[in-house]
Amino acid sequence: MSSKQEQILEAILDIGEIMLVAGAEISRVEDTMTRISAAYGFTKADVYAIPTAIIVTVGDAEGKILTQSRRITGASADLTLVEKCNALSRRVCKSPMKLEDLQASVKEIRETKAFPEWSLFFGYGVMCFGFSIYFGGKIQDAVCAGLCGLLLWVLQKFFHKLQMQDMVTLLLSSLVIGLVAGGMTWLGVGLSTDKVILGTIMPMIPGLALVSALRDMINGDSTSGVTELLAALVRAMLIAVGFGMAMLWWSRHGLDVRTVIVNRTVKQHIEGTLIPCMLACAAYGITFHVTGWKKYGAIMLGSGLGYVTSILVQQQTNSAGMAALVG
Repeated sequence: MSSKQEQILEAILDIGEIMLVAGAEISRVEDTMTRISAAYGFTKADVYAIPTAIIVTVGDAEGKILTQSRRITGASADLTLVEKCNALSRRVCKSPMKLEDLQASVKEIRETKAFPEWSLFFGYGVMCFGFSIYFGGKIQDAVCAGLCGLLLWVLQKFFHKLQMQDMVTLLLSSLVIGLVAGGMTWLGVGLSTDKVILGTIMPMIPGLALVSALRDMINGDSTSGVTELLAALVRAMLIAVGFGMAMLWWSRHGLDVRTVIVNRTVKQHIEGTLIPCMLACAAYGITFHVTGWKKYGAIMLGSGLGYVTSILVQQQTNSAGMAALVG
């Protein structure tokens, strides 16, 4: 094959890499790369993607075969990058652009930053603040959780600069945040250690990875689905170990770290925690690099409706599991 075809395939591989690192599901990555390959005249395209690698083999009308692969390292949920890659794919499929334009578009997408760093910093704080109230914390607990959220963002950036593995970063971040949350309660700033931790733990939970794993398995991508599922479970375990070690240390120093369930009426839920829940979910969108006011309106509306529905179901059935499923 010609050098131009190799460069086109390399650009297609770049698009797949961006999508996979940004949190796109395997089926979307493979389908996007296959469609772009067909748009550029390749008669055959076999794409195989897993969370840590992409292999693509294409063939032209003359029967020549070209294969390229890419090792994937790191992952950071960025739905804006996924959206931009989808938009580029649709443009290419409608009217294939020149190689130089395709490479420039890929470079532009790779350099995209949906939000400045300071907005992500405060997004962590707002998210932890809101979820602390959602789980039954008082305003003092929510403030402590918000401060812990800001510290969590700083810790993750610091460990990233030290080039630590993600798993080690999760464990150390959980341990440090747990110790700080307990320290705030011990000093009398916070009222309930468990409510501070419940708010702060939310940005760390691998929810997107878990949903992506289940979606991949439903789509038939069992290898990648099982791989992602195991990775998500290990991350959850490390988070639990980190916070557990911190709580064990504080409990041995006389601090009450038991979880207290707060019972509220429907009116108390709606008046006291609906708005914080909606704000926390909107802040969650910032950490996923979601852009557009309409999307944030949909996030807040959906989270509010889901929350109210789950509360009503719980009041009627007295089952938290059923309420979570319906909500």
